Amino acid sequence: MKKKLCARTLALLLSFCLLFSACPSFVFATGASTEVQTETETETPVETPQIETGGDDVGEIVYSADELEAAIDAQYSVICIGADFQLDRTFYVTNNLKLYAREKRTLTRAAEFASDIFVVGADKDGVLTEEEITFTLGSFSEEADLFTIDGNKDNTTVDVVGSALFLSKQAIVNIYADVSIVNNKKVGNERTFEENYVVSYPVKVGGAVAVICEKAEMNIHGGRQHGQPVCQWRAQRNRGYGLSHDG
Repeated sequence: MKKKLCARTLALLLSFCLLFSACPSFVFATGASTEVQTETETETPVETPQIETGGDDVGEIVYSADELEAAIDAQYSVICIGADFQLDRTFYVTNNLKLYAREKRTLTRAAEFASDIFVVGADKDGVLTEEEITFTLGSFSEEADLFTIDGNKDNTTVDVVGSALFLSKQAIVNIYADVSIVNNKKVGNERTFEENYVVSYPVKVGGAVAVICEKAEMNIHGGRQHGQPVCQWRAQRNRGYGLSHDG
């Protein structure tokens, strides 16, 4: 009887020993599995959606009049024209801006649009900028007609009373060799009737460009300008001027 009891006791003790000896192995095995899994998850790269941008030197790329207006209103300093499209509204340039194209692009006045295309140095409410504003058209490319602003004079369905460029206050416009401003015809300058602009000469000014207000300046460094029927223009001294460089 004692032998059987001892044998059972010994068997019970051995069972407990086997049970406890197995516990650490199970725990460590589970921990190792978790560690390997964690390490594997860490090595898996997380894919982040990439937004395509033009970069600092290219600038904001626009493909429509809506996008051009939004970019100008957001006061980007460099805007690249990425497609041909029609201009059916006035764009107000109130900060230093370079507008150009990397491939042949044409911006065309919409047939039913009669007002100025680009107003430099004043906002849509007619408030003039206090500081000097420089609006640069084109880049230093020598490729002709790379960027064209077409007044569409043969296809307009309204009497045009605005210019391709309207310079006010201390506005400075630089036009480079890769830019063409063509086919602008108008019968008057509607904007010059506004009390913001003190104009002492006839309101029929220019076809492509109206230089208004003291200290306004246009510098032509090349490019092509043609097909601009010009009405009588008797600019007064110190009312603004235009300069032509390199032909």
